[in-house]
Amino acid sequence: MLGIIERVKVRQGITDDLQDELLQDLYCTAVEEYKVISGNEELLEKHKWIIKEIINIRYNRVGNEGYKSTSEEGLSITYSNDREDDWSKYFKYLQSDENSLVGAKRGKVKFL
Repeated sequence: MLGIIERVKVRQGITDDLQDELLQDLYCTAVEEYKVISGNEELLEKHKWIIKEIINIRYNRVGNEGYKSTSEEGLSITYSNDREDDWSKYFKYLQSDENSLVGAKRGKVKFL
């Protein structure tokens, strides 16, 4: 079974080790963000696919950081520069976790 970084390399068509340091950095950043967002201290097995998707999103953006869009030979790409946007479509999968901060709201507690 391939690990997350190896699976990203397969999807991106990377066959050498030249991008490993960058991919490791993207992985570490995504996992740290995941811990904050989900409230989990460790990456849960059921959420590893989300980390893989976040790494792919960010790997595809490398070299275009800060750009809102780019166009080349008729191909136009629009980027989100907000880290929360990278995660927004995955919030629904994280909300079901007990520790999740996604969708958390302030409330009142009444003691009877």
